[in-house]
Amino acid sequence: MYSNMARITGMVSGMDTDTMVQNMIRAEKLRVDTWQQKKTLAEWKKADYNSVNRDLANFVINSKQELGLGRISGGSFFPVAYQSLDYVKKATLSNETIATTTTTANAMNGEFTLGVDRLASSASAKVVVENGETLGKEFQLEIAVDGKEAKTISLFNKNGVTYEELAKKINDANLGVQASYAKDSNGKGVFTMVSNSVGANSSIETTVKANTNPDNTGTASGLFNIAKTSGNNALVRYNGVEMEYNSNNFEINGVKFDLKKTTAAGEDITVKVGTNTDEIFNRIVKFVDSYNTLLDKLNKQIGTKPNKEFHPLSDEEKKGLSEDEVKEWTEKAKTGMLYNDSKIKKMLSNVRLSLYENYVGEEGASFKHLTELGISTASFKAGSGEQGGKLQIDEKKLRAAIEKDAQGVMDSLFSEGRKDESGKLIEGSKGIATRIYDGIATGMKEIVTAAGPGQDSSLLRQVSSTLLTDFVTRGGRKGIGGQSDLDADIFDYGRKIDNLTDLLVRKENDYYQRFARMEKQLQEMQGQMSWIGNQM
Repeated sequence: MYSNMARITGMVSGMDTDTMVQNMIRAEKLRVDTWQQKKTLAEWKKADYNSVNRDLANFVINSKQELGLGRISGGSFFPVAYQSLDYVKKATLSNETIATTTTTANAMNGEFTLGVDRLASSASAKVVVENGETLGKEFQLEIAVDGKEAKTISLFNKNGVTYEELAKKINDANLGVQASYAKDSNGKGVFTMVSNSVGANSSIETTVKANTNPDNTGTASGLFNIAKTSGNNALVRYNGVEMEYNSNNFEINGVKFDLKKTTAAGEDITVKVGTNTDEIFNRIVKFVDSYNTLLDKLNKQIGTKPNKEFHPLSDEEKKGLSEDEVKEWTEKAKTGMLYNDSKIKKMLSNVRLSLYENYVGEEGASFKHLTELGISTASFKAGSGEQGGKLQIDEKKLRAAIEKDAQGVMDSLFSEGRKDESGKLIEGSKGIATRIYDGIATGMKEIVTAAGPGQDSSLLRQVSSTLLTDFVTRGGRKGIGGQSDLDADIFDYGRKIDNLTDLLVRKENDYYQRFARMEKQLQEMQGQMSWIGNQM
């Protein structure tokens, strides 16, 4: 029943009016159910498309993080240039108490010497404070840090401003210095300011603007005699060449140093830089495994045929089944929503074709093709089964390629592309893994056009900040921003269902009204027959 109006029928005729009416509107109900099935199937397909895009996005984001090509902060994904990766090369020091190191992919292999004659230091200023000594009740100190504009610190204490109060006031002002005050058991203290910066440009300049004695004599008990020390640059010897840095953190030939202490006079430590073959190898293998896992899942989805024996259940059909039976039926009816899907197949095909194209690197590049790295794609020949299209690794060949030219391996995999003099991207200059990511992003855009982003807008934007731009502005085939093709279908199906339901209800009501009139006429006839019988 599509109408919930309470009716009393068949009282005179004895006919099963409800059954008769339901039989008479069966064709209309079937039309409503047919369109409801179409709407449900579109909703299921949309959900499956959204799930595919979620898997694609997670592959891109997670694999990039595992490769060190990006990081997530505050819900946003930030790319990292592959030239900055710190695991491609490895530096070891003969004395790790002198410094710690990290390396970039561009670090030069070899053995070098490092001597540390002086650490970079901060500018400082100190005041020796005698027992019980205070500043004036009104104290103003002008402080200029690292040559920046001076700031004035003002304090008042009727009993005399203490050095503890001054230190706190300076620290609260965030001037770029750290102030402190400490005293020994005899009451003698030291007030200190240290610049947050280091190097020769680190400086602290002070001027006392006011210092009035509590007894107003004009002479404070503490004269604030300050001794200043300038900051110094770090002084090192790299392969015997003297070099100066304004920080204890600096980079030489792709090796980043963090100095901890000086070396003994005239002594150097040894720095050995080499290719971190195992780490590069392991990360590439993990990337390939993740790609193959994704491929397995996608191939299963486009290869699973729909079960034509199961369809979305109507409300009437659900009435005769238990909750578990409905769940089991629905799971079977949902299978194969993306069988032979053209969008996913196109994306996989484009990605696969990009793997066969040569990499165009700088002149003299070591590698031009994926196979030169020991990576190949499984064929789709008979018997290959689900292995078709997967990446395969010749471990020995990959290790040899890394040891031969680690930077060349990274270039051929992860280059973002080079541009010619006119600013045009050089064809083939993008790395092979970069092409995979680009092909996936393009496929994701098409899926968004078909099914929208679902609940994953933030996730999809981590793959590419512009991934949803076209969808938001133009939408799908109807050109409505934010409306996908399936959204349009679902809306149209819903409107069709509403129209057919209205027609069904009108017909149902019309049939009941006709039967009601018949019952009334029969009742009148029975009354007349009864009157005639009484007259006879």
